Amino acid sequence: MTDNPYTKVRQSRAFVPSDTRVLVIDESGYSRAVIMEVLRGVGTQNDNVVFQSAKRFLEMESHAPPPDVILVVHGNENPPDFDFIKSLRRMDNANYSERPVIFLSAMATPSNIVAARDSGADEFVTRPVSPAQLSRKIKKVIEAPQPFISSPDYIGPCRRRKTSTPYAGPERRSKYETQAPSEKSTAATATDLVSAITELQSACDNTSEERPSLVTRVREKALKTMKLARETDDAPLYQTSTAVKYYLDNIESPEMIESHVLETGINALTQLTTLPKSYSQARKSVASLMTVAVRKKLSHYKKRQEETEAGADAVEPEPQRKASNG
Repeated sequence: MTDNPYTKVRQSRAFVPSDTRVLVIDESGYSRAVIMEVLRGVGTQNDNVVFQSAKRFLEMESHAPPPDVILVVHGNENPPDFDFIKSLRRMDNANYSERPVIFLSAMATPSNIVAARDSGADEFVTRPVSPAQLSRKIKKVIEAPQPFISSPDYIGPCRRRKTSTPYAGPERRSKYETQAPSEKSTAATATDLVSAITELQSACDNTSEERPSLVTRVREKALKTMKLARETDDAPLYQTSTAVKYYLDNIESPEMIESHVLETGINALTQLTTLPKSYSQARKSVASLMTVAVRKKLSHYKKRQEETEAGADAVEPEPQRKASNG
């Protein structure tokens, strides 16, 4: 490593999508296909994209020409693991260890964002991500990279962010103290709901006797989130947590819960915990998507139930013949 904050690898240069080389660290074949489509939307050429698993990459003795940016993609099955980024930052080859790293995850909780930053990631991107969103992030880390820091406690891009806003002294601090608590407490409650849904989702992926009790726990967390969202006037969060509870209230049994519906709820809630209230339109869109998804799914359940009942009514038992006396 080097103590020079602006090394050759971290030098600012123009972002040209068609010439940008991308290394994608991803364990899921399905996810790779999705990320490839997003990168095509960015303008990245197929030949400039390399997919690799974290373990295989770290075990390789030699690598292809270094990328311009590294995307680390986290799936939804397990909690985020930032060990790969830490190992990457400690590699002897600066062409990789000092490259800009963008971490992508649907679990965009405040704690995960901080953990990604502290492990050495340059940026955190919430999944699902659009080509426009990813393009802006890649452009940022290539054209305006943070200086690289190497110390006993931390290796990675400088964690401080420059701001053009002038210091406002006591007034700025008082504004934070009056506004931050409600935002923070609402996000914390939503994070608790995400955690509960994640447990239920895991139980739905395989047979689990704990599923009914987990459903009860999710309902309780949803009610608590609804209450706090109402108190803090957070309409999108109230709408989303209500949709979660409405879904659980209207299924026939815990066995009918579908994991992908819960995943939609997790994605919506995690995005709402990171998007400030000033992004009102984006937050409304997130809440609307969750509500529509639940309504469609419950409508499908109802239609299937009606068809089943109609089929049962159509099959009438044959009348029994009376025995003759002759």
